[in-house]
Formats: sequence, structure tokens, C-alpha cells
Amino acid sequence: MQKNDIGVNWIAVEIRAETLKAWAMKDTRALASSTANRTQSGLESELLALIGHWLTANVRIDVVACGPSEAPLHPIPAKPAELSAVAAAIADKRVALSYLPGLSQTAPPAIMQGPETHIAGFLSLNPGWDGVICLPGAQTVWAHVSAGEVVSFQSFLTLGLIQTLSRDLQISGCGAEFGNDDPAFAEAVNETLTRPERLATRLAAIPAQHRLTGQTHKTGYAQLLGFLIGAELAAARPYWLGQQLAVIGDNDAASAYQRALSLQGAPSVLADDTATLLKGMAERRIIL
Repeated sequence: MQKNDIGVNWIAVEIRAETLKAWAMKDTRALASSTANRTQSGLESELLALIGHWLTANVRIDVVACGPSEAPLHPIPAKPAELSAVAAAIADKRVALSYLPGLSQTAPPAIMQGPETHIAGFLSLNPGWDGVICLPGAQTVWAHVSAGEVVSFQSFLTLGLIQTLSRDLQISGCGAEFGNDDPAFAEAVNETLTRPERLATRLAAIPAQHRLTGQTHKTGYAQLLGFLIGAELAAARPYWLGQQLAVIGDNDAASAYQRALSLQGAPSVLADDTATLLKGMAERRIIL
């Protein structure tokens, strides 16, 4: 569909390390979406290939993006919904491109670029909410939120480690079969929380168990997730223990985090990834 066919008046874009996703927006409503894998052609080329069918000659449209490494960073404490977008250079005159700022923290050193927009959307959808928000992703973020501000956060590379180790252990194809109700997942989470010093040796035992006992790769994958998510929960304990919790995501990883938390007696609400993102982008676009 062309822009004029569906009434698009701005475009929302989420930029991730491996993917781009765009939504054709009419005010706060998404009319269409488009997704593409990242290439080596450069961000502008990738972006225009993704949204070009929504552009019209001689008509300039706002394109608001979150997640690019080029976006500025704002130190915490900060209210994500109140951070102004900044104009970004682009050669195509049909596009008025702007980037939403990410957040930075000096101690411990951490940055987030993209999750802050989900946080803004979640807080807009849940006024007055205080607590800790977990955002599973290439860098999983735990953010402590109070009075609309991100006051501290911590990042983990857990899911990237799972992806790499699942290939090394030759169980990467089992992710689609994983269910977070698998007893092996629960046992692994609790094992790492109880004996975190045994993490490396427990990981090394996964392929040995397959060869010596016939343990399935599906069970091995459940153990891998459980061991590493359990290790993350052990490190992030000050964030989730005794807090009101939310997990943002609509994939198996988000469900696994929610299940792991519930095993520790820490209930959480599961919020939709796209709904929080688009709400956050729409809210932040207002202050452009």
C-alpha cells in the first residue's frame, strides 16, 4: 500500500542489531508494519528499502526511530517520556528523520537504546506504576522505575550467550520445542540460584548427559536456558526481590523470564512488546 492509500502521517521505526521494524502510523494507530533483516548497505539504505512504499514524492513525513547506536544518551535518573527526539541527517528529502535518546548510567557502566521507549509506553499504559521492569533482548535490561523515572538499571548478555552456547553444544535447533513448563528448566533455574559457583561445570555436563544417558537435546536446551537465566536472576536479585515486577515481551524468552521469576515467588505482569513500543513512540513523538 502507498502512503496516500492508508492515511499515514508518521512512521515509527525500531532499530535492532539484526533487524529493522517499521510501522505506518496514523496518530497513535498502526495501520501497517514491515520487517527486514539488517544488511551491510548502511542504515539509510536499509531504512528506505523498508519504508519506501509508504513514501510519496514531494511529501515529507516524520520518521521517528529508537534503538540506533547513533542516538544521543541521557544520563539517569530520567523520565523517558520527557526526553526530546533529535534530528538525524538523511539525504532523502521525503523523510524527516529523528532519533529518540537512549539512557546511560556511569556506575555500573550501562546504556540502553530502545528499551527506554518500551518503558515510556508501559508507564503511559500503567499510570503511577512503580517497580522493576525486565526487558529481555540481545541485552536484557532490568530497570528500577519510580515516579516515572528510571533511577537505575542493569544489563545482561544472557540471551546472546544462550544463542552462542546452544550452537556450540549443538542444541540450537531445539529452541522452537522449548516450553518453560519443562521440569528441567525449573530445576536448572533453582540449581544456579542455589549453587551459582557450579554454573560452568553444569553447562559442560549438558552434552555429556546426552551421550551417556540419552538425555534429549530438548531437555539440554531447557537446562541451558534455566542455568543462564538463573545466573542472571542471582545477579539481579536486588532488582526483583520484593518488588512489583513487569516483563515486557511477547516471545518465548519473555515467558521464560516470567516463569523463572515465578519459581522464586516473584509474580510479574507480562506486557506486550509492540503495544508498549508504539505507545512509547507515540508519546515521545508529541514532544518533537
